[in-house]
This record gives sequence, structure tokens and C-alpha cells, in this order.
Amino acid sequence: MKPLVEYCHGAVKALNAQYEMTNVIGHSATAGAVRERLIHDFLCAHIPEMTSVVSGVIIDSSGQRSRQQDVVLMLKSMPRMPFASGHDLIFQEGAVATFEIKTQIAPSNLEAIAENISSVNILQPTTLEGASLGDLGWPYARILNVVLTYGGSPLKSIERKLGSLKGNPPIFSTHQK
Repeated sequence: MKPLVEYCHGAVKALNAQYEMTNVIGHSATAGAVRERLIHDFLCAHIPEMTSVVSGVIIDSSGQRSRQQDVVLMLKSMPRMPFASGHDLIFQEGAVATFEIKTQIAPSNLEAIAENISSVNILQPTTLEGASLGDLGWPYARILNVVLTYGGSPLKSIERKLGSLKGNPPIFSTHQK
């Protein structure tokens, strides 16, 4: 297991170095887009090939839609509706996980993050069938929600806010040194 741990530490260091390079951009919207792309590329390089890394809106069988998702891991076996903008319409049954990527998480933007995640959690699958990506102990019909930040509010503050979501509240797992 040691080589995997060493590799993961090196990968995180490389990702952090790429993030540091984005500090020279100066325009917050452009820097945010570049930082989202860093995560997109990182996931493409490290996630099993049975998934695609896309951005877009998730739709369920009744036509209910999520808000725009920064990154969505979706099963390659499921269809999607791609658009030239690079933002797809993704069927709920094919979505495995969403990533909300923020440079900073401040108390003022926790509500927007919670609403974005909630818009995914209220979607209803057509069936309770699904695919498993390993033995995660995760319900097949649930989409994993990930909040990734480079800095900002303490995890406990984020956990309290996101724990009050409508629908399926997120499950939190933390590892601290």
C-alpha cells in the first residue's frame, strides 16, 4: 500500500503546485475556470475508464433538473446530450458523483453551494438499479456530492450547513492528521 500512498501524496503536491501557478491570472472568473479545469484533468487521469468527467446539468425521468454542476462523473455506458458549450445534459441514472469546486468557501457562499447540491439530491431515479464503483457502501440510487475547496471556511462550518439540506443529506467523512 505504501507506493499508492506515496503516489497520492505526490499527485496532491503536483495539483497544489498547479493551483499556485494560477494565482498570477488576476481575473477571478478566469482563475476559477482554470482551477475547475485542473480538477477535471486530474480526475480524467485518475478515475476508472468506466466513467467520463463532464460538466453540465443532471435531469431525471420527470424532467426535473439540477443546477449547473462544475464536474460530474458519469458512467460511460449511459447516454448524455452534449452541447458545443462543453456543458452536457446528463441523465440522473448515469451520474455517479458531482464536484462543486471553489477557490474559497466563505460563510456567504455556503447557501449557494447547499442549494446546488440539494438540486442534485432531489432528483429521482427511474429505477433503483445502478452500477457499483468498488465496495463503497454507497446506495446505488444516490449521487455522491463532493465539495472541493482550496481554502476558506473550516470543514465543521461547511458540514453543519450542508447537513441541513432537503432530500438526501450528504454523508460526511473526514480524515485529519
